[in-house]
Amino acid sequence: MHKGISLYIFWQKAAGVSPWMNASPESRQRRDRGEYIDSKILRVRSRRNIISQNFEGAKRHDHKGVSLYFALIILFALTGALLALITLSVSQIKIIGIQNDSLIAFYAADTGIERVLYEIYKNGYSPVAEECPAFFGTLDNNAKYEVCVSASATTTIQSTGTYQGIQRRIQIDIK
Repeated sequence: MHKGISLYIFWQKAAGVSPWMNASPESRQRRDRGEYIDSKILRVRSRRNIISQNFEGAKRHDHKGVSLYFALIILFALTGALLALITLSVSQIKIIGIQNDSLIAFYAADTGIERVLYEIYKNGYSPVAEECPAFFGTLDNNAKYEVCVSASATTTIQSTGTYQGIQRRIQIDIK
């Protein structure tokens, strides 16, 4: 059976109507010569080089809206990941700031210890009993230190450094 005839029969079965029923005499002549005009694709095709044909009434699989759903799902997933990353970054920045303040408070306490050691070894300071605070001061970066000294068999020096509400304490014993 000729391809054009089988296509014509398939068209009648799929659409339930003849494509040439209301055709003009000119299109009937094209049909007789082996050519027809595809109303869906809008181009002239020969019966011999037919590859595919969309028929009216045939089942169509329309997937146009699916890509929108996939794009939205990917967008929401990326937005969630971005928000998680931003939250993690902000919390890490806060932790780094607290560690920095803690380090400054520790160095302020260390400065208090060094000041007492300087007073003991260079200026001859010797505590007789517990003195609290024996020394205190404020550094250039507004960190503060307070030193307590107690004397018994050993001299105990305890220095507390404070910076922006964070306190660090160092204690040493001298024999």
